[in-house]
Amino acid sequence: AEPTIVDGYVSQQEPLRFDGLPFDTYVITEDSQEGYVFGSIISDTVVLSRSNRNESVVVTNDKMEEIKYGLLYNWYAANDVRNITNTGWSLPSKSNYEVLSTFLGGNLISGDKLKESGTIYWNTPNSGNNSSNFNGRGAGLRNELGQFHAIKINGYTWTSTEMTLSIAYIFQLIYNASTGLTTGGQDKKYGSPIRLIKISTTLSDGEEGIYTGNDGKIYRTICIGTQEWLADNLAETKYRNGDTIPEVTDNSAWAALTTGAMCVYNNDHNNI
Repeated sequence: AEPTIVDGYVSQQEPLRFDGLPFDTYVITEDSQEGYVFGSIISDTVVLSRSNRNESVVVTNDKMEEIKYGLLYNWYAANDVRNITNTGWSLPSKSNYEVLSTFLGGNLISGDKLKESGTIYWNTPNSGNNSSNFNGRGAGLRNELGQFHAIKINGYTWTSTEMTLSIAYIFQLIYNASTGLTTGGQDKKYGSPIRLIKISTTLSDGEEGIYTGNDGKIYRTICIGTQEWLADNLAETKYRNGDTIPEVTDNSAWAALTTGAMCVYNNDHNNI
C-alpha cells in the first residue's frame, strides 16, 4: 500500500517511502510510533528527524542482495503470465533497450558505458567503464541443449519482443566490444539473464533506488535518462502469485522445456 503523506510527513503504520524508496525494507532502530520527516540518504544509511521534536533516528538497509551473475531464465519464464516482475515493473522490450542505448550515445559506444569495468566479470580485453552504473556483467548462457557457455564473454539479456515463434530479441553486451545492440535473436529455450525496467519512475538521471522481488530479495536500481533499471541481474525464484519458478539442472530436461524454468550457471550456486 502507498503511505499516507500529510504536510510532508509519512505514517509509520504504512510502508514508508523516502525519496522514492519503500521503507518497509529498512530496519528502524528506534521506536516506530511517530512519523518522520524526509531527509537524505547517505550510502545505505538514512537519517530522519522525528516530526514532533529535534531528534534523529537511523534507518539502515540490511537486506540488499549481493548479486554476482544472477540466475539464467528461459524466455518462457521471463514472459510467464504469472509475472516474473513485481508490481510496477516489466521485462524490457527491444525498444526500451534501444532508448537506453540511444541515451548513452548510440549502439556503437553504449556497451562500454553499461559494462562493469575490469576483468572480474569480463574477460580481457574489456573496455567497459560503467559510467552509467548499470553494472553489466558477463553472466553467460545456457543453450537449447542445456549446455552452459560464454561466462565473462557475453551478457545477453532477454527482451519481451519476439522475432519469430521460437526466437526472441536479446540485448547484447560482449567482453571485447563497445557496442550495446538489440539486433540479435536467441532461441526461447536458451537460459539468459534478465534486467527489469520500471514502468514509470519518479527518479531523475543518475539517481539510485531499490526494487523488491517477488521472493523478497532487494536489488539496487539506477535511473539512466528517463528509465529506471535494475542495477543487478535478476535472481528471482518466484512469480508474482507466489508460485516457484522451477530450477532445472538436467541438460535433457532443460532441452525439452516449453514452459518457464531457471538455472544457475554450471549449476553452481556460487555463481548467483
